[in-house]
Amino acid sequence: MVYEQARGGEERPILAIELDGREHLTDEAVRRRDQEKQAICRAQGFELIRVENSYAKRYYYIKKILEDYFRHVR
Repeated sequence: MVYEQARGGEERPILAIELDGREHLTDEAVRRRDQEKQAICRAQGFELIRVENSYAKRYYYIKKILEDYFRHVR
């Protein structure tokens, strides 16, 4: 998770990143949990960014995702 300093000194999340394996596409129970996580994050006012597990070590790919996210948020 990435946090920002909120008023009053408390930290609050602004985004979370989740690495998704194949089961996130094929397992219905996992897909339902992912939908619930997505809904919880949105309800709390932050984004859940999903990245395929195969990209976990492709640092420039992850960097681009984050740059694109922050370009649109700020």
